[in-house]
Amino acid sequence: FRDGIVDRGGNTVIVTAHQYDGCLVLYPLTDWEDIARRVSGLPDASADVRNIKRRFIGQATDLEIDNAGRILLPQLLRNFARLDKGAVMLGQGHKLELWSEEQWAANEKINATLDDATVLPEAVRQLSF
Repeated sequence: FRDGIVDRGGNTVIVTAHQYDGCLVLYPLTDWEDIARRVSGLPDASADVRNIKRRFIGQATDLEIDNAGRILLPQLLRNFARLDKGAVMLGQGHKLELWSEEQWAANEKINATLDDATVLPEAVRQLSF
């Protein structure tokens, strides 16, 4: 994934807490700037929006990729994602997700329902893979 990140934003990656899934999300700098602008622009009238901003933007951290392709995650984010031992990284187009192995395994059990196309949201059922 390193080459794709470097091509899109240099050696800087922004890492923050995923609002709903308990994993971390990593954005190349240029993609993060667009996402952060859109989230920041949401009206603060709703407590839910304010809380999303606090976690998603407030915990966002700029990290440099070292020469070996590694990043050093802050303890706050490691704790949030329960990253103690192994990790799973998934490409998601414009971002990456970083999961603890345990959280990912639990998520995969939940996602077993995706085998039943009748439970998928209508917008997903309309896609042709």
